[in-house]
Amino acid sequence: MKYYSTRNQHNSYSLSEAVAKGLASDGGLFVSDHLPHFDQNDFSQIDLLSNFAYKILKPFFHGDPLEEKLQSICDKTFSFSIPLKFFTDNKGILELYHGPTAAFKDVGARFLANTMENLLDPGDFKTILVATSGDTGSAVASAFHQNKNFKVVILFPLGKVSKRQEHLLSCYGDNVTSIAVEGSFDDCQRMVKETFLNNKISQSLRLSSANSINIGRLLPQCVYYAKASVDYLKQTGRSPSFIVPTGNLGNALAAVLVKEMGFGINKIVFSNNKNAVMENFFNKKRYEARKSVATIANAMDVGAPSNMERLLYYFPNFKDLFNFSLAHTADDEMIRRTIIDVYTQYKLEICPHTATAFQSLEQVDNDNCIVVATAHAAKFSDVVEPLLKKKVHIPESLQELLAKKSSFLKLQANTSQLEKYLFDILSF
Repeated sequence: MKYYSTRNQHNSYSLSEAVAKGLASDGGLFVSDHLPHFDQNDFSQIDLLSNFAYKILKPFFHGDPLEEKLQSICDKTFSFSIPLKFFTDNKGILELYHGPTAAFKDVGARFLANTMENLLDPGDFKTILVATSGDTGSAVASAFHQNKNFKVVILFPLGKVSKRQEHLLSCYGDNVTSIAVEGSFDDCQRMVKETFLNNKISQSLRLSSANSINIGRLLPQCVYYAKASVDYLKQTGRSPSFIVPTGNLGNALAAVLVKEMGFGINKIVFSNNKNAVMENFFNKKRYEARKSVATIANAMDVGAPSNMERLLYYFPNFKDLFNFSLAHTADDEMIRRTIIDVYTQYKLEICPHTATAFQSLEQVDNDNCIVVATAHAAKFSDVVEPLLKKKVHIPESLQELLAKKSSFLKLQANTSQLEKYLFDILSF
């Protein structure tokens, strides 16, 4: 399979090249030359998640040097559970937070790290530059930590992530450097993209991206949507709708791609916080980037989602997308009320992002649906515990990380300063 930039279909790349580059030289995002089509019934007897992942991802690796490594990559990546649990007879919650940093980003980050490690020649190195609105940073840090062939630089918006998120993305040390940017997540994301487009820096520091702009992050996220749709069908005899908390749009895009690949998915609901990018897109029938605003669902505080470019590439005719999807927005007060209501009714502790999805339940025109839980509530204890008036259970993996010391550097939202800083702090 070949890969192209969303902005240029003349130059083709292998998957290995697309993953290694992260961002195309013209600023576009890499997409496959086609989407494979599957018969969902062929997956019904595959219980082991890593084997399920191998089967669905194999066409994307076809003809690539990484193809023979795919099973090993899947085995290393999908080593923790991603359970679909039912809280009513036909409503399920897909728990994506059982990885080492308790967020769905663990899947993509681990897959990318395992993939990129197989791309390096002996003695080679890579610099991973990533922007985070909260969870990506810790997942990427965990995935690449103590790998001597990689240095990781994480940008996050100062004061705009939860205290526990801040600790978790800045507690690794060794080959991981965290930088607090005096600005928004959109500033962090802009600085990363501008640095990548500086060929001198990009080449000399061997830059690559671990954000969801990297197709190596996007592809593995398709696995859990496909698996959940198969499991839901086996349990209920029906196809589910997915309600997906949406920020930078990579997670929701994976659900869209799985539907396009032939898996039984009814509707896809893009759940926004007050930033409301997707709801605005659906209402106006055109995409408008906007300045992000701070909310208690901070990992979704995105005004210019990177993966919108991929979504528009696949759906230049908006009607095709609107036929099976919709968008809904929850403000902070709705999120708070939903966290309380869900615990009262179902005894489920949910994070603010997952709460936006639960708040969207009423938007689905039937009861057959799966709410996507993107992070563990313990990562947002400063929001959740006062609402529930109780302590939230902290997973063991998080307890270990929270016991470590954390530190980060500070920088203005200036790309030139970042580029100078990268040369100063990076030396292999």
